[in-house]
Amino acid sequence: MRKFYLFLSVFLCFALMSAFIPSVEGLSVGLEVWVSPVYSQKTAGWGMTRFSEIKDAVDVVLPGGTVYVGPGTYYENIIIAKSITLQGENPDSIPVINGGGNGDVITLLSDGITLKNLEITKGSFGINVVSDNNTITDCRLTENYFRIMIRGANNNTITSCHFSGKGEGIALSSGASNNIITDNTILGNYPDHRGCTAIRLGNSSYNLIADNTMDYYRVHVLLAGSDHNIVANNTISRSWPSPLVTDYSGISIYASDYNTIINNNISSIAQSGIRMMNHSTYNTIQSNKIKDIDHAGIDLYYNTNENRIENNEINQTTYGIILDKAYGNRIDSNSFINTNKSFDNGSNIWNYMGKGNYWSDYKGVDSNNDGLGDTSVLILPSGKQTYPLIDAPIIVAAQKPDLESAPVKPIEGELLVITSTETWENKTIEQRSPIMIMEGGTLTISNSNLQLFSGISVWNGGKLILENSELLVSTIEGNFIEVFPDAELVVRNSVITGKGHSIWVRKDTRLLVENNEFHQLGSWTAALHVETDGAVIKNNIIEGSYLAIQLNQSKDHQIIGNTILDGVIGVNSYGGLSNSNHCIKDNDISNMIVAGYHGAGVTNSIITGNTFRNIWGSPVSLSHYSPDRHTEGNVLYYNNFINSGSALDNGNGNLWYFGNSGNYWDDYLEKNPDAKEDALYAGTWDKDYSITLVEGLSNSDKYPLMVEDKPSDWALVEIDRAKTANITTTKVLGGYHTNITREEFCELAVKLYEALSGKKAQPVFPNPFNDTDNPEILKANRLGIVLGVSTDRFAPESSITRQELAVMLFRTLKITIPELGSPAAGAERFSDKDEIASWSIDAILFLNDHDIMKGVGEDRINPKGNTTKEQAIALAIRTYGTFVNQ
Repeated sequence: MRKFYLFLSVFLCFALMSAFIPSVEGLSVGLEVWVSPVYSQKTAGWGMTRFSEIKDAVDVVLPGGTVYVGPGTYYENIIIAKSITLQGENPDSIPVINGGGNGDVITLLSDGITLKNLEITKGSFGINVVSDNNTITDCRLTENYFRIMIRGANNNTITSCHFSGKGEGIALSSGASNNIITDNTILGNYPDHRGCTAIRLGNSSYNLIADNTMDYYRVHVLLAGSDHNIVANNTISRSWPSPLVTDYSGISIYASDYNTIINNNISSIAQSGIRMMNHSTYNTIQSNKIKDIDHAGIDLYYNTNENRIENNEINQTTYGIILDKAYGNRIDSNSFINTNKSFDNGSNIWNYMGKGNYWSDYKGVDSNNDGLGDTSVLILPSGKQTYPLIDAPIIVAAQKPDLESAPVKPIEGELLVITSTETWENKTIEQRSPIMIMEGGTLTISNSNLQLFSGISVWNGGKLILENSELLVSTIEGNFIEVFPDAELVVRNSVITGKGHSIWVRKDTRLLVENNEFHQLGSWTAALHVETDGAVIKNNIIEGSYLAIQLNQSKDHQIIGNTILDGVIGVNSYGGLSNSNHCIKDNDISNMIVAGYHGAGVTNSIITGNTFRNIWGSPVSLSHYSPDRHTEGNVLYYNNFINSGSALDNGNGNLWYFGNSGNYWDDYLEKNPDAKEDALYAGTWDKDYSITLVEGLSNSDKYPLMVEDKPSDWALVEIDRAKTANITTTKVLGGYHTNITREEFCELAVKLYEALSGKKAQPVFPNPFNDTDNPEILKANRLGIVLGVSTDRFAPESSITRQELAVMLFRTLKITIPELGSPAAGAERFSDKDEIASWSIDAILFLNDHDIMKGVGEDRINPKGNTTKEQAIALAIRTYGTFVNQ
């Protein structure tokens, strides 16, 4: 009986409901739902099949159902957690979903969702896809930071969509695979510069990008740490111009292998048509048409080896192709038309099966009419094209291969959580499970060989120490080490191969990284991404990273003594009011595409002692972070700029010198052919070196150095004082850490004499020496400051000992100041007194009495030791400072 009443109650409820719910197009309730801004409580079916907000309709519709959205604007952020279709009701008047600039507009949490005929705008992500097997078609995406983001999701299709306005285009990350992106139009928004990339793949493989149109981006298609992708039949044109950015390309491939790049039309790009770098191997570049490129049609950098470049047409480019530290690549059956030159400094193959490439400016002949030139084409500095083609080959469209399925990911172990102190020492470890180091936990990995298949995260109160170990990163999604606030990371004396992944350090952490080797980290982001303050990154080798060190809105960093090579940007510092007080010192940065150091909004930082070598773009670029956040108050000196582009500065009040010392520019005489040594400051040129100007501002290095080098920190002030007092010469300014010779110290001694006496010294005549005619030596000899090593030899190139130097200084003082007193007795003050020659003891004691020549530790004076140039300059200026007023 109870079951009967229950059945009767349910029956009556459904009967009552059906009496009040109108029939909707004869379809069952729940499978089709309509949304319109004109619907209200008075609308038939309100709350059941009719809604004014999309998210309410999404909540009600059954899995497998459809939500039809009428024309109008909807200010919503929508999460879809069931398999449904969400589409505009009228394709001729599609609805607009506006996220209000707050979070993501639409998030796809469930598999099998379809979005169609919608305009999506004003979101962090326009569409955030974290599920599989979804379709996005015939949609418009405008004004989103990322218009579509696919993170770790597979088998999604984006087709026939239109992208415009501000923001990035489509991004795939964290192992997204087997996604299809076809027939879309993706437009940048010049002159807005936030649209850096049209389609970006980061650590995502086995995807298809085909038949899309892309216009006005910095990079149109980017593959970073991404393998086995197909990029085919796309039309790519125009890059937005900026005076401070040179990293433009149609297609860029970083640390990525086995990709197929075919049948693309690429034109009007500011730098490169197709770029590959940083250990990108076994890629196929075939049947592409590349035209009107400012720099290179195709360029390969830094161990980008074993790639196939075949049957492409490259027209109207400065360089046809660049192969810089790239080896074993096969380049054949291509047409190089109206290109001035190409470049190859590796061992590459310029023909295949007897066929070379076509060069429109080839001047050779084909004596046997076999279609191949008799004279080889030299591709400087070390490449050679035998059998060049006489006629341009027909560019035949390559057959698009089928998209392979991504291999099944290896099963990971359970999450390893560390909450106490744990040490892994002298081990070989394959770590397949993620590691979380929590509050109170410390993991020390020492003297071990570690292969990571999942990441390590260090949370609040945790600490990770990696020392004296080798670490290989494999199949990681995202950053392989991530450090959160109030945690600590120490990496030292280790070798890490990152396979394109990064170390990411959040704010308010402690970071020490020293004496390591980092290889192939950061295929698109940075090897070391630093958001915390006060990081110490010292004496590391960072090779093959897109960006070696990223300092993001943080301050007080010490970036010292690192060797950074083979990347796009060496050190990048940008953003926020706290971006200040960095010490970028004694780094050797070479083989960069864009910049050795790029600072945007950085203030009050010291950039000194660095060598910037072989930088295609700008060795140092200082730019505004925003209209109200200038790059200012930075000091750059004793840097060496060698074989690089122009330095850039559109900041306010940056100084390109300190005291009387600027920087060494290897192109100085090329720009200032009539320059001479400055009359007041030896070792510097007499004309300023102009820094490339932007936005109408002016700046210059007022004391450009004639010789590349940098003294020790303790010697900087002493050398500046010596230059101001005119007690230096060109010979002693440079090579500061080499031992000073007898000739060089004679020049210092004569300068000291002239500065103290106010008189000009005259050379001895006739010249008593047969091994020198340096007038400064002859002046010193006439004054009695120095004698020869024999009656006719001076030995100018011989190093001078400390006791010989002391005697020369003492004689200079006695000649200049006849009433000079005698030294205090007491050679016993030196523990090595028995090594002091009797003829030098008075001079050494006198200089020691006046704190000019000090000991070298342990009460030793080291009389027979040599003296470096910077030490000799310091002794000379101390002598001058002590006796200038006597």
